Amino acid sequence: MNVLFKKKLLVLGLLGWIESVNAQEDHLNTLIKKVAVSPASDRHFNNIENQMLGRASWKIKCEYRKYDEVKACVMRKGPLSVARINHDYVVNVGEHHAPNSYGKIRIDQHSNQQQLGGFFRNGQSLITQFKTGYFAYTQYQNNEHRIVEHQLSLLGFTYAFNDMQEQFNRISSKTY
Repeated sequence: MNVLFKKKLLVLGLLGWIESVNAQEDHLNTLIKKVAVSPASDRHFNNIENQMLGRASWKIKCEYRKYDEVKACVMRKGPLSVARINHDYVVNVGEHHAPNSYGKIRIDQHSNQQQLGGFFRNGQSLITQFKTGYFAYTQYQNNEHRIVEHQLSLLGFTYAFNDMQEQFNRISSKTY
């Protein structure tokens, strides 16, 4: 089995696994509970609070797979996933794709990018755009052959990405 195929299987496995992640498993959830949120009309959020709330919208899960000797972390927001597998980064757009369909993404006013199945094997350039961008626009065709489009805020992405990196660095031979 070639290495890229094994990585895709691993990421797809992690994507299914992250769907079952609830907010309680993400240690930042405790911090969010401490933020007393009053009605929007009574409260003006400052930039730091907005960044924290943006960070909380990303779910992160990390794991060490002993059999494969693979350390992996995935962060997910809606149909957008960013994974670090050992030293490689991949981005996945969408879920339950129609056969032979493309997942597409555009960050702010950058050019559109597309990959078969929405699986971007070299995700580093997209991650760089996520860090400086405001919105990610995604489109894919699901297995019911419907076009699915999303506009996702990238507010808090950098905080979430840095948190994922820290969690990745703490992974040892135990399951995280």
